Order: sequence, then structure tokens, then C-alpha cells
Amino acid sequence: MKFDLAVECLAVSEARLSARPNDRELIGDQLAFEENETAIVGAEDMEDHVAVAMRRSCVGEPYSWGHDYEEYDAENVITVPLDVLKQAGIPAEAIKPGLVIGLDVLHGEVKVDDDLTELEVLEVKKHEGARVVVLDANSPRAGLKCRFDVVIKECREPTADEMKRHALAS
Repeated sequence: MKFDLAVECLAVSEARLSARPNDRELIGDQLAFEENETAIVGAEDMEDHVAVAMRRSCVGEPYSWGHDYEEYDAENVITVPLDVLKQAGIPAEAIKPGLVIGLDVLHGEVKVDDDLTELEVLEVKKHEGARVVVLDANSPRAGLKCRFDVVIKECREPTADEMKRHALAS
């Protein structure tokens, strides 16, 4: 399937705003725009609600839907000493809000949900005389309500080659 897809943030939960007050600015922002994107509908890397909507839409006709992501969990916000990240090879000057790091960097320093693979730096601050980093292990869209707009440009069965490439990429 070939399509254009836009994602707009409609609302941010109070739980998310309590940990990330600046995220109020996300409301009304376009979070993603994919033009002439291709995908295999129902593939593992496609969110279920997107696959359902793709099956409901018709070629050439705009289709929109809303989706509430899982609630933001304040327990997934963790604090670690800055030295832990520096010892993992991340230069101190690179450790600033917005940096996304792989969970593997922490080498068992913290316990988070097994499904999580990335952490976002929210803040670097002093705590009891030591520099610490506040990390967010929530999914990037946790606590968001979004509107999705899609236009299907082409719909066909995937070729054997496309299925093979998709299997290799998964």
C-alpha cells in the first residue's frame, strides 16, 4: 500500500504534563507527516489502529480517526547519575534534554519494562551535590491523543520480494 499520513496532537494528559510541562506546546502540532510511504498493512511494525483504519479507507479518499495512546506513567521517569552515561561513552556535552539513548547504555543500572528500548533525557540537574540525569522511559506518544489523516494512493498485494525485504527488516 502507498499512502500519505499526517499525525496531529490534539491533547496531552495531565499525567504527562506533570512530568513534562513543556509538552503543552505539542497541542495542535503535526507530529509526523509521511508522503508516498509504503507499508504492508497488518505488518508487525504497524500500529494496530493504523492497520484497521487503512483497511477501512478507500484509494484517493481522505480518512481520519482519533487515537488515545496509553497513559503516561510517572514511574517510568527515572534518575541516574550523570557518570553512568559518561562511563557508557556518551560525552557530557551531548547529554541534554531531547537526547534519546538506547536502554542498553544503562547495562542493568535500572529496571524498566522489558518492551522499552529507548530513554529520552528530560533534564540534567544537581541533586545532593551530584549531577544526575532525569530519563523518560515512556513511549514517545504515551499520554497523547492524536488525529491521524491518511490518503491511500495505491492498494495492492505485496510482491514476494517486498515480503522478503519486510521479513529481513523486522
